[in-house]
Amino acid sequence: MDKKIFLVINLSFFGDVLLTNALCQNLKINYPNSKIIYIVNKPFYDAAFYQYGVDEVYEFDKKDKHKGLFGLFKFLKTFPKKYKHKIDSAFIIYANERGILLSYLLGCKKRISGPRNLDFLLTNVYKNNIPDRTYMQDANMDLLIPYIKRIPQILPIRYDWQRVNDNFANEIKEKYKNEDVIGLCAVSKKIEKDIPINTAVNIVKRLIKDNKTVFFFGNGDRTAEYSKRLSDLLTDEEKEKFINLTNKTSIGALSVLLKFCKGVISIDTGTMHLACAVRCPTCAIFYQTDMIKRWAPRKELYNSVVITENYSADNIVDNLYKILI
Repeated sequence: MDKKIFLVINLSFFGDVLLTNALCQNLKINYPNSKIIYIVNKPFYDAAFYQYGVDEVYEFDKKDKHKGLFGLFKFLKTFPKKYKHKIDSAFIIYANERGILLSYLLGCKKRISGPRNLDFLLTNVYKNNIPDRTYMQDANMDLLIPYIKRIPQILPIRYDWQRVNDNFANEIKEKYKNEDVIGLCAVSKKIEKDIPINTAVNIVKRLIKDNKTVFFFGNGDRTAEYSKRLSDLLTDEEKEKFINLTNKTSIGALSVLLKFCKGVISIDTGTMHLACAVRCPTCAIFYQTDMIKRWAPRKELYNSVVITENYSADNIVDNLYKILI
């Protein structure tokens, strides 16, 4: 029985964490009895924990408790001793320097990542030179090539929303169980990705006119301000069908509510990837078209449509309707 221990280190953001799942799945396909440990940036613990193939998750609080070199050694002290010098291979996403140093200090036998300043601490530096492997998910899972000596399988993200037991999400589902719900995610970390407020208002008005209820998803102060502006531009009657869930859901709860939705309209952000991962029909809006080859949902993997022109509310909603089951 092969009981290898693998480590995935990804200290990036929500969507980045989800896009390592094909790597984890390929590890399980090749080594069914292996254990996969994941070290993740603290806010995105749920994004790693409910992924198919991941067995254990450890939080790295890079903005507070584990900040800086002292914090890194603090993390090492809390990491289970039973795994130190027992990990067969570590895969460090985006060649993160803290991740590379962690893998070295944990005594991982093989340490695989892309080229970076700490190359000398790696056993394998992988440079992707395979044509047509442009998607970020491919780049992540191709770190397996030096280990398994072949190109991994292209697989959809698998996120086990059924394991999530969140009281708030369950209450929302019960309250709106007789409604046709469409999810909307309009705000990201980068303002250039966001849906212009007037377009978002028209999307909501069109959906409500079509007898849909809208769940508005997002987090952060800027999203809260945006959602309030949006709500203020709706009539009192429309507001009853506009359910503002900003800053109210964990990632696990969000997965449950995305699965509950009939479909989702989302910009290029983690919510878009999570919607795909729970098999919710997804209309993805890309204002930065140069990002499509790396980040857009793949039609062969997901029930999705990508908007790259004609960003009118009606065109967006019409394209969503085409993929609704």
